[in-house]
Amino acid sequence: MKIYLDSCALSRPYDDYLNDEIIREAKLIEAIFELIDSGKAILIDSRVLEIETQAIQNKEKRARINTARGRAKCYVELTPKIKERALELTSYGIKLMDAIQLASAEKEADVFITTDKRLLKKAEKIPTLRVKVFNPAEFWRYYDNQRGKRNQKSR
Repeated sequence: MKIYLDSCALSRPYDDYLNDEIIREAKLIEAIFELIDSGKAILIDSRVLEIETQAIQNKEKRARINTARGRAKCYVELTPKIKERALELTSYGIKLMDAIQLASAEKEADVFITTDKRLLKKAEKIPTLRVKVFNPAEFWRYYDNQRGKRNQKSR
């Protein structure tokens, strides 16, 4: 399974733990990193994630996110096709940088994970989206369901 963690999701484990939701999401993202480290999933990185990471002012947080991005086995360049697709996605009210991340994910990923509630709501309304979009908890429900289906087929 190829996973694209958007900049919000990539940052979550390194955010200030201000409430229970942030703590829960951080733990779920850390578990996704474990899945990637075990070889059960592949992390997708992209030029837009690189750009967004470079813009982080906190040097320690930026370094930790870059380390997390270093787990990626695939890198999506910012191509004219991705830019064109991103402009299409903005017609659904999605911010340009989020749209570029979604378009980048469509190129290589099976799933796109974000902690941005507004982006999740808007992505649900895109009939032509070519990647499954989840928050961290929804991803784990999907993953467990997929794993259960594989186990049933192997019996």
